[in-house]
Amino acid sequence: MLRILYRSLRGKLVTLYVIFKNRNCDLSYDSYLSNNNIFGCEIKISDKCRVFASKIDDYSYLADNVSLNKCIIGKFCSIGPGSKINLGNHPINAVSTSPSTYSEPTAKEYNRFIDVTIGNDVWIGADVKVSGGVTIGHGAVIGTCSYINRDVPPYAVVVGIPGKIIKYRFDEKTISRLIELSWWDWPVEKIKNIASAGGFDDVQAFFKKT
Repeated sequence: MLRILYRSLRGKLVTLYVIFKNRNCDLSYDSYLSNNNIFGCEIKISDKCRVFASKIDDYSYLADNVSLNKCIIGKFCSIGPGSKINLGNHPINAVSTSPSTYSEPTAKEYNRFIDVTIGNDVWIGADVKVSGGVTIGHGAVIGTCSYINRDVPPYAVVVGIPGKIIKYRFDEKTISRLIELSWWDWPVEKIKNIASAGGFDDVQAFFKKT
């Protein structure tokens, strides 16, 4: 009981420290945030999230109950509630899948997590699961309750279990142009000025303004 209380208190203190040193962000006190995360400018982390060993870049947000482990998330990303990114793995060809039976080599193999990389301007819907080692390209959209176990190309729309591409948001020429512009790396004042004038509402109008 004392050990459980100690771990809980220690976790809260670590989270408070992370919130203090990232005062330019909107981070929930009701989440668990490890001290080995790297947070960009004005990110938002909502209630009941658990974030470990991850990098979240500027203006991205996590909705409630999101879990991240060893994730690299770009700018302007939207992660829906209940999503779990970088799940653990177990050996299905061993006698047992239980970690309590692992030898030292097996423990080293299955207790490690392979980075998940999520590009810029990615929207991940509610209750999505993403396996370790996956890369999700810029501008991609992942539908609610999907399971992603392979790489997702830029600007693809993916749904299902396992996830399948159902379409792309734009044609190839437009996608290439958006990636070339990499607007997410522009100065934030430029982005805000274009957005306030409605410049992000239509892709062709956006190109004319740039």
